[in-house]
This record gives sequence, C-alpha cells and structure tokens, in this order.
Amino acid sequence: MAYDPQKHNRRSIRLKGHDYSSPGQYFLTLCVQNRPCLFGEIKNGEMILNTAGQMINEWWNKISGKFSNAQLDVYQIMPNHFHAIVGIINPQKNVGVDPRVNPKKGNSRNKGGKPQDETKGGHVGPPQPDSPEPDFETQPASIPAISQWFKTMTMNEYIRGVKENLFPPFDRKLWQRNYYDHIIRDEQSLQRIREYIINNPAQWEEDQNNPKNF
Repeated sequence: MAYDPQKHNRRSIRLKGHDYSSPGQYFLTLCVQNRPCLFGEIKNGEMILNTAGQMINEWWNKISGKFSNAQLDVYQIMPNHFHAIVGIINPQKNVGVDPRVNPKKGNSRNKGGKPQDETKGGHVGPPQPDSPEPDFETQPASIPAISQWFKTMTMNEYIRGVKENLFPPFDRKLWQRNYYDHIIRDEQSLQRIREYIINNPAQWEEDQNNPKNF
C-alpha cells in the first residue's frame, strides 16, 4: 500500500493478522481530540512548543525506558497532532542507536556550541543513554502498548496541568481514541516518511489538521 500522508493522517488502519510486537519500524500518528491546538504554534515554518508541548516531548522520550526493546527515531510534535517513527528490536539482540537518526535529546547543540532551545523543533533522536533510571517497571514493546501508555501518561499529566492552570482545558479526552500506524517495509519508505515528519511544520498551511483547513 503506497504511503499517502493525507489519507493516512486521517484514520487508523490495523493490518489484519500482523503481530505489532514483532521487530520492525512503524510510523505512528496521534491526534488531539477534536484537534484544538494545545501543544504550541507554527512560526516561520517551525514548531514552537508551549509548556504542554514540552511535556509531550518529555513523555515520548521516556518510551525507551518503559519499553525495553523500543527504539525511537525521528518524531514531530505539531500544534494538535504527533508524528513518530518507532522501532521494535529483537530483545535478544543488543542493537545500538541508528546513526541516521537526529541528534540525541539533551545533546542537541547549534553550530555555535550552545544548547538549542528546547521549545523549538520536536524531532530528535533517542534519549541519552545515561539518563536517570525510570520510576516505572519496564515491559516488552508493542505498538498498541506504546500508544496506550503514552496517551495515558500524557493525559494524566495534562489533567494535572489543567488543575494547576498551566494548560488550557480539553474536551473529555486529550487524544482521539484511535491512532494511525503504518508498517515501514523498506529503506526508501523509511527515508520518505522521515522527510515528511521533519518537514511537517513547513507544510502547516496545507495540513488538513490546521484549523483553517477543517
């Protein structure tokens, strides 16, 4: 099935009979319920994360701590949705970080050697290997488990933020009930989807998730 971002960003499709805990790379898209822009805004073709967006960023980078054989690739937090590539590796193999992914969070620096503004972007590589130990029990990865855990943890923290007047309220649920996943079959598809994710902010004016285009 050819990759069509307009169609695939709109609905969730599960491949019947596929084991979503099997090793491979998967493209995920999650959308905010009713698609209000809760996580920041696009300025000059760049995503600027607000406090809620930074929270989303922090929880996504805990995925590898929660799921012992999950491997994060590029991702992009958008004002009202989220794109990511996540790999599931064979737990029997000691697989290192793919050198093609973007720089690690916490080690991102600009050409002048200064740390990059953490409110900008949203597509980085895996967490630092020397990051603090997670305060939750790890488990084997599957795409449904990763999606559900991430949505639950971010919604719980978002609710706390609403109660503390840090975040704007949302309508019943933070995320839409379902999500879209796409199994990445080959290197060509992987590179194409990476480019789509990274360039997503620059295409915001045409994005169907932009409230102007509803």
